[in-house]
Amino acid sequence: MEYKEKELQHRLANWLSEWFYVRLEVSSTVNKRLDIIATCKQTNLSYGIELKKNESKRGEEIGKWIKQAHEYSSMQWPDYGVNGKPTYSQIPIFVYPRISYTMLYRPEKETCIKIKGKEYYADRHCEYSEHHTVTGLIGVFNVGELRYINSRKDVGFVYSNKVVWTNKKDYHTGKAKGTNTVHYKHIISKITKPW
Repeated sequence: MEYKEKELQHRLANWLSEWFYVRLEVSSTVNKRLDIIATCKQTNLSYGIELKKNESKRGEEIGKWIKQAHEYSSMQWPDYGVNGKPTYSQIPIFVYPRISYTMLYRPEKETCIKIKGKEYYADRHCEYSEHHTVTGLIGVFNVGELRYINSRKDVGFVYSNKVVWTNKKDYHTGKAKGTNTVHYKHIISKITKPW
């Protein structure tokens, strides 16, 4: 289903609100606007989300979107914390909807092979794998994707083929697994280093 960008923003914010405190249209210290900042209720760690209208895009448009998200990853974004006074820091930036398997896709299904019961295509991973060639590619530019994983059952913030946060239920507790703080800290160390 295709949504206008504002409608997509509100639908996503509503869905995220189960696990995150959500702020819309947030300005950086240099007055650039990010569509969503989602702060995890469990860890207080924030994720930036840059949306684009859900439609077919040409290569130049995809490139500009990745470039915009990359630039946002180097900016300072407000966090209002407990006392309501803003502090500013860099946060990981994720694009939505996903680029992998929607905008950049190699439709060579006939090259599908199975290894130990798992399907692998020309880009080596099935559609809802945590890994995808595109997430590795855009990760080089300090950008991740918010995307379905695990056969559309779960959603994750995926950065360089690593799931940073997921709503996938923990087998023992029945609660969302949430943030992988090791992966989150790795992203922060990566985006705060100069190129």
